[in-house]
Amino acid sequence: MKKLILCSLVLLIYTFQNTTSQTIVIQDSLEIEFKKTKEISNSYLHSSAKMKKSDHLVRILVRCDLTALFKQPVDINAFSLIDTENKFRYRIATYFGYKKGPSLFTHGDLGRPHLKKEVLNKRGKQYKFLPPYDPSVPDSFETYTFEGYTNIEVPTQYYNLVSGEVVSVKYYSPSQKPKFRADLQFVVITNQKTPKLALYYGKEFITEIELDIAPK
Repeated sequence: MKKLILCSLVLLIYTFQNTTSQTIVIQDSLEIEFKKTKEISNSYLHSSAKMKKSDHLVRILVRCDLTALFKQPVDINAFSLIDTENKFRYRIATYFGYKKGPSLFTHGDLGRPHLKKEVLNKRGKQYKFLPPYDPSVPDSFETYTFEGYTNIEVPTQYYNLVSGEVVSVKYYSPSQKPKFRADLQFVVITNQKTPKLALYYGKEFITEIELDIAPK
């Protein structure tokens, strides 16, 4: 399994895709209703992390409504965007979970961000302004493998006058709420063959993602 790290997001043209909602049930326990997808810009309401300008990358929002049928925790990291044309598998770059209706901030009980690498201050403590590093919180993105595909990850760049620049891929703790809306943001490479995208949860196909993304 290969891995590729794209340029960082620094802490994207609205193009709505009119879709008919599709509902998939995963292992008789998690209902995923795909709502819509669109290309977004840095001015998008939920884009707290800004992407460095690039002619070869686009930012895509995928919106789903999730229902845990047995009120179990919901693993967000199992979502990925698969490009079957270029053999890329994209990790979520940014996620926001919220109850239905407009919301400026993600709710902590719907999944909190965690760093993939440990960053310590001079006292050997984690910086309070950064998402925590906790290896006991599982990252299921790495659990699922797609043979012949390269995993694509986008690290987030944090900056503070005390710590300076900190760069790390992030993932999310499970949602503790059984019913919520998930906005999943992915950063997609566009300087290869025209992407053919599909949303997956683990190894389960959810839906094709139909956007006009031509090579640049």
